Amino acid sequence: MAMAKNELIDSHVSSKNTQAAIEAILKHASKQHELEEETEILGANEQRISLSIGKKKIRDIIRSDPRVIPLAHPIIDPRRTSICLIVKDPQREYKDLLEKENIKFVGRVVGVSKLKGKFRGFEERRQLLAANGLFLVDDRVAALMPKLLGSMWFKTKKQPLPVNMGAKDLKSHLERAINNTLMNENKGHTVYE
Repeated sequence: MAMAKNELIDSHVSSKNTQAAIEAILKHASKQHELEEETEILGANEQRISLSIGKKKIRDIIRSDPRVIPLAHPIIDPRRTSICLIVKDPQREYKDLLEKENIKFVGRVVGVSKLKGKFRGFEERRQLLAANGLFLVDDRVAALMPKLLGSMWFKTKKQPLPVNMGAKDLKSHLERAINNTLMNENKGHTVYE
């Protein structure tokens, strides 16, 4: 029996089977979480599910920049987690812009000069990293971030998501950015996130 093309993800996997597998994994994970909740003295830890994607073809050229992947539900809840926005100088201009646009979910705005000055030391950058759950960066200064932030940001997978601070509807643009995640491509045939 041949399946219609819209029912297949590729020539071997159907959308229906994929959906059933995802539902089974989530059901199993919630049962495990409930069991841990009952048996642990302090309660269960935060529930995490990892995704591993196998690729059919390995590309000769690996992209060094991460791919932005939109998500239906954000990983970071802006109501419970602080969001930091790294912007081009002067930072006061962007703080005023966020106030004018009534954007309340960005907790901290840091300019490039402040990043070079106040957050120059390793310990200060580590504290900034620990204090915020998500980082957004003005796309005009995104290329400066690897050198300014250091490798620990990329090891902890908290590299800043680029945003266009000149967008017409800035609030919805930033909300869409929060609903994204980054995927780093490696040289092998499996992608880990």
